[in-house]
Amino acid sequence: KKDNGTKRKISNYQVTHIYGRTKNPFLFTAPWNIVWKSKMLDPFTGHESKGNNTNDYKNAFLKKAKELYHEYIIEYNILVSKYFTQEKIENAFEQMSLNLTIEEKTFEKFKTDARNELREIE
Repeated sequence: KKDNGTKRKISNYQVTHIYGRTKNPFLFTAPWNIVWKSKMLDPFTGHESKGNNTNDYKNAFLKKAKELYHEYIIEYNILVSKYFTQEKIENAFEQMSLNLTIEEKTFEKFKTDARNELREIE
């Protein structure tokens, strides 16, 4: 941050994705899915955190984000329902399996991840 021509370092903040799904190129780069948040909140929002307080905070955080970015979420969901239908995804998996050079277990994990990453935001 510049203040009167002097650079000042901003610390104890991190950039994070509201809805996660960082393997989804649409959500990874969507400005409405990226926030700058205090690291003090990490115990309540981190993927490794558990418990009632964590769940309550995450739910409140997501509720507020959905209110703020409602129109963008609707737009994203329309794209998902058009381009990432279950039928299209399963067809893509079928095409991939024709020349599969990885273990079946690895491919099953990939399919689970892809289905999760490409689903609508509820």
